[in-house]
Amino acid sequence: MSKTNRRSTPKPAAEVQTRTPRELSPAQQIICDEIADMLTHGGREDDISNMLYNVLSHKWNRATEGIYDDEKKRDQAVSEFVDRDIRDYDVELKAEWKRNRRAKPEAADPKTVTDRIRQGIMDELRDTFESFLRHGTPEEHRFLRDVLVIHEGVNRGPHPGVVELALGEAFMTELEGDASHYIKVPMRLAEQVAKYAECLIAVDRDREYAASVQ
Repeated sequence: MSKTNRRSTPKPAAEVQTRTPRELSPAQQIICDEIADMLTHGGREDDISNMLYNVLSHKWNRATEGIYDDEKKRDQAVSEFVDRDIRDYDVELKAEWKRNRRAKPEAADPKTVTDRIRQGIMDELRDTFESFLRHGTPEEHRFLRDVLVIHEGVNRGPHPGVVELALGEAFMTELEGDASHYIKVPMRLAEQVAKYAECLIAVDRDREYAASVQ
């Protein structure tokens, strides 16, 4: 069996520095976010084991490319390398998760029923918001940002606290304040309206192109 170094040779610093970064696609961003979350906070044992196995298998498949003439020998070698490394990585990850948990400040225990209910809502809202940041579209992110900016203005205006539900007021202001951004359509017609809007945009783009070449 041919020998190979466990760690690949690093590329020259000049090559790394001059490489142009590529923008990730939405799918790539989601995958990176979820893997980063598992690496930082952990997850289900099966998910972590599968992630480690696949990552190490990919690493050693790349490292052994062109070294073995027989694919079966290469697969066997990759499997042995993965089996050798996976436990060390698993132990290191779990140790890091413990350090992360110890670093988090302990929250005060809610003392009343009302406090416990409020804390539960806040925890659920925090998880939901983090999921929205990972999976929401850029348009949804921009919309919610604008709503929160309006919400802050309502709360810091000349009469803070007068509006009972400032967030609802902020949503209404953003939805109704600029007719050029949003239109209301029945849910059953949303797909047809979206396709019609795409056709109008395409026609407008064709007209601009035709005018530019004349």
